[in-house]
Amino acid sequence: MTVQRQAACHCGQFRVRFDGDPELVSSCHCLACQRRTGTLFAANAFFRRTQVVAIDGEHRTWQRAGESGQVLTFHFCPTCGSTVFWERERVPDVVTVAVGSFADPAFPAPVRTVWTEHMHGWLPFPESIPPSAEPAVSDYYRTHGALPRRAGSRRPSRRPPISRTCAPSSRAS
Repeated sequence: MTVQRQAACHCGQFRVRFDGDPELVSSCHCLACQRRTGTLFAANAFFRRTQVVAIDGEHRTWQRAGESGQVLTFHFCPTCGSTVFWERERVPDVVTVAVGSFADPAFPAPVRTVWTEHMHGWLPFPESIPPSAEPAVSDYYRTHGALPRRAGSRRPSRRPPISRTCAPSSRAS
């Protein structure tokens, strides 16, 4: 029997359900993740879009360009402000979820950590989680036989121009 997992915002009105375990769990020490979470690093779970069962509740989106130049779209609760998941324009078949959104101490542990050059020197990290110079999504694609385009080899975006304002999302299941 396949396990179903549910991620939710802090107030609980915005929820996403998934079938099965994530393909990858990684921690990230990049400065953007530190700002997004308000903590020293983020724990992120990568799911195939086909694993999404339902997206329930009101949410808004916010977009920014990543260090690679690709657009990331964050989905967050307009009531409590919690980011629950995000997507990358160049990797449309992957949904990334903040592990803390599952509120499950038994959730699978990270198997690697990235952007360790931004890791706080006084933060010990388990030696069992190896650092990697590649972003986590690159490992996912390497493992599954496909790689996203590298920075500098951008194709024209099919998305509308990025808005720096928050917008209500029309997605709901």
